[in-house]
Amino acid sequence: MAEVKYKIIKSGSTKILLREFHGKVQADDVVESFKYIFEKYIDEDFSGIVSDFSHAKFAMGISDFQKVLKYIKRTPAIYNFQLAIVVNTPQKTIFPIIAKTKLKRLNIKPFSTLSAALDWLD
Repeated sequence: MAEVKYKIIKSGSTKILLREFHGKVQADDVVESFKYIFEKYIDEDFSGIVSDFSHAKFAMGISDFQKVLKYIKRTPAIYNFQLAIVVNTPQKTIFPIIAKTKLKRLNIKPFSTLSAALDWLD
């Protein structure tokens, strides 16, 4: 079970939600985190979400990731945000690439640093 920390960051003229994953991350952790965001931060006016997986270990494969893709397909509000994904291994990088391939309208991109992700969102 992953630990997820949330923080609102002001970057230039925009507000960005940062979620940092720690520990072993499974598909259900990612889905539950999205649900939490839409419950807890629904009134916040943020334009993008940075998901930092650099301190986490993925405990899911491509078949498990289908749960995340199904949730995104059923949640149109996600398409309103830019999704910057901070990853530090090729095994983690493949997930946002698959998401973009499967969900063409999704504005998602992997980055190797938090700084680069924030620059893209600003």
